[in-house]
Amino acid sequence: MKKILLAGLIGLITANGSAFAYDYTYSKDEIQSNEFESIYVGANIGLIGGDAGEFCDDEDLSCLSWKAYAGYRMSENLAFEAGYHNFIEDRSSVSQDQIKVNGLSASVVGIMPADDIDMFSNHEGLEFFGKLGLAAWESKVDYERQTDGTDFLLGGGAQMKLGDSLGVRGEVEYLGSDVDSLNYSAGLTYSTF
Repeated sequence: MKKILLAGLIGLITANGSAFAYDYTYSKDEIQSNEFESIYVGANIGLIGGDAGEFCDDEDLSCLSWKAYAGYRMSENLAFEAGYHNFIEDRSSVSQDQIKVNGLSASVVGIMPADDIDMFSNHEGLEFFGKLGLAAWESKVDYERQTDGTDFLLGGGAQMKLGDSLGVRGEVEYLGSDVDSLNYSAGLTYSTF
């Protein structure tokens, strides 16, 4: 019995050793099979229009907005993006109230390289994009929450690479339903790979 057990144990050890024999060498091509896959971050500054723009005018506020965003580009034509938006932040000269409207967004971004369009075929690095997502926002007056909501976010624009990692971006975003406003913005992006 002991001989059979010892033979079985030796057989398992031998089989186990060959099961873990694997070639762990790799090439750069195997690691980065998708040349468009990257993580990116960016910041834009812009102006608010629509209902929020009219509110800015009525309250004599600055309509200057900004946003910071990060995204994951998984292919040449598809990315996922999340952002923080600071739509309005100023003190009203009419009511003397401190007013702030900000929010968070999550979007799916469709990207089309300009090379795919005949009239833009000589513009290497230029891309057009459209986005669809949701934005959760809130408004505060004198740092107390007044209203909040979640609305759909539509957008589109163009972006162009300035080098391997740095790029510029211009876009228009529409925040629908309750807010019913436009944000025109431009900024810089930094991407990996």
